[in-house]
Amino acid sequence: MPKYATTSCCSTRKVGSGLLSLSAQQVKDLAAQALLGVTEEEIGVLSPAINQTLQSIEEIRKAPVSEGEPTVNGGEGGERLRADQVCLSCPQEAVLSNAPKQFDACFQTPLVLEE
Repeated sequence: MPKYATTSCCSTRKVGSGLLSLSAQQVKDLAAQALLGVTEEEIGVLSPAINQTLQSIEEIRKAPVSEGEPTVNGGEGGERLRADQVCLSCPQEAVLSNAPKQFDACFQTPLVLEE
């Protein structure tokens, strides 16, 4: 059973900086919690990318949202949508021909959850 980190990513806020940031170890711990196998090289690539995303989220949080009315749909008067129509699709045999494994006319995938 994998070890789970005792801290959450919410505890990574730097006091006074207003920026969220994750260390390489925290990225590694989160990957383990998500049962993702990542290498040290991937952690080196992921850490800056995740931190850039967190900084972008922090910038979005600073946006003034108290002005104006909330919107449900960005379009004026609704969007034009096409009518649902039944159309021909690929034959099942053609779609399944690329499957590495099949079972009962379906794609067979490896188990991803631990018991």
